[in-house]
Amino acid sequence: MTEKKKAPARTRGTGATSKKAAATKELVAVQEESAAQELKRPHVHKWPEISVVIPFRKDKAEGDELLYAVRAWAKNFPQAKIVVIGDALPWFSKEIIHISFEDSSDNAQVNTTGKIMAAIASADVTEQFLLSCDDIYPVTPLDGADFLILRANATPLKERRTKGGHYQKNLERTVKALNKAGIVNPHDYDTHTPYFFDKEVLADVIAFYDCAGEDAKLLPSLYFNSCYPHIIPLKLDPVRGQYVGRVVNTTGNDGALSKAFEERKYINHDHGCYKRCEPFLKAKFFEKSRFEK
Repeated sequence: MTEKKKAPARTRGTGATSKKAAATKELVAVQEESAAQELKRPHVHKWPEISVVIPFRKDKAEGDELLYAVRAWAKNFPQAKIVVIGDALPWFSKEIIHISFEDSSDNAQVNTTGKIMAAIASADVTEQFLLSCDDIYPVTPLDGADFLILRANATPLKERRTKGGHYQKNLERTVKALNKAGIVNPHDYDTHTPYFFDKEVLADVIAFYDCAGEDAKLLPSLYFNSCYPHIIPLKLDPVRGQYVGRVVNTTGNDGALSKAFEERKYINHDHGCYKRCEPFLKAKFFEKSRFEK
């Protein structure tokens, strides 16, 4: 009797194996899709809301810079709780917390320190808050982790040179105070980007360095050099970097500025350069926010 040959193992059940593989692949795809839907981004700090404090004096402001700064925060950091300290504007809605403050000095840093102290004293300002300006615009989406990155200008504080006047004297006093505290080569943390402050610690820094009077100092540099003396911060390059773009001229390459509005985290500008930014701000932040009537 001739023995019946068995089919080769590689051909036996090929159809069943193929179907099983297809089913497995489909199951894996479903599992991956399900996992992707369930995954949540990690948050270093998950604030339901955090105050964004903006000192403001309307006779020193340019155009609608505060309006576009507020719209930028509303769009790119929705948990922002806007607090304006200083003057109010007619378009403020009830969503904006306004704390009245009248400037008393021709030294801008003295007035800013006074407004920061008003923020510390206010129960309407969260215990940890962001200090910003009316000419700082978050132009891409932000997360809480963004504000915890220490960042400084590339040049050490003691080597920074300004046009003179009050700011230069404020800077020199800051370097001297930090040196006296044992911080020999302080970083320049006055980057004109938002600063993350803790109320209690900031109050201690103001008291320790005697910042409340006319002998004003640069608070961000005092605060971050004192709190993190051994940390090397991220060094910013406003021209070629990707963190902040600073507009310092009234004319220039519109293509480069348009690209900066799409790729940087923040845009800011020197006094007198708002008009250069205005068309880009209008195009990017044309929708009203909850902070407007």
